[in-house]
Amino acid sequence: GSNIANILLIVGCGALIAPMVCTRKAMRVDTAVMLIASVALVLLSFAGTLTVWSGVSMLILLCVYTLWQYRTQQRRGARSATAAAAAGTVPPPSGEAAETLWRPLLALFCGLLGVAAGSHLLVTGAIGLARNFGVSEATIGLTLVALGTSLPELATTVVAAVRRQAGVALGNVVGSNIFNILGILGLVPLFGDVPIPGSILAFDIWVMLGASVAFVIWTTTRHTLGRGVGIVLLLTYGIYLARHFAGVLP
Repeated sequence: GSNIANILLIVGCGALIAPMVCTRKAMRVDTAVMLIASVALVLLSFAGTLTVWSGVSMLILLCVYTLWQYRTQQRRGARSATAAAAAGTVPPPSGEAAETLWRPLLALFCGLLGVAAGSHLLVTGAIGLARNFGVSEATIGLTLVALGTSLPELATTVVAAVRRQAGVALGNVVGSNIFNILGILGLVPLFGDVPIPGSILAFDIWVMLGASVAFVIWTTTRHTLGRGVGIVLLLTYGIYLARHFAGVLP
């Protein structure tokens, strides 16, 4: 549900605010990994349950991808440092970084506590809504919870779109989708098998895969994602929500 919202809602909003320029070379590997992860999830879902072995395999793929990203950024940083040294623009070393390290560490710790508390409240509220409105917990998770967990991506993408930083906006969505599958659905099965509801296997997982394929095609074949694409994505997400809540809401 979060991956569907990331592509249809968040990319749609970003493209509607301002045309998003696609840097094809920079996005090629990342979008390929996102698509591979999506296909892998579909294949693993046919078993009906995500087991510890499927979780381990997804975590291994995430580690390989993260290591590749780290090595790639290291090489880029080394080339930048070499170029800066050749140009005589290397900044002098500063001792202030070590002295102020406790501040980001404290912020990180407080942020993790906030995420844990917020996650508990979000799940508790979602279950309560599902019971009060007679909606399945899967539907609430696919829609309301997915929207709630996608709010940081939405805020980031809107700001990036306003500032014409399409790389940040698109990279934010791709990275989130990769981690949702390989990280979250890789870690959770380690604590117990995760059964997949038949309704998700019959419909929602295919919407996720279709949205991922469309996103990859658009970002690799088009120079920009314009407002027309944004409107199509938002309308599609509206239809998706309407399909889930048809006959439930007055």
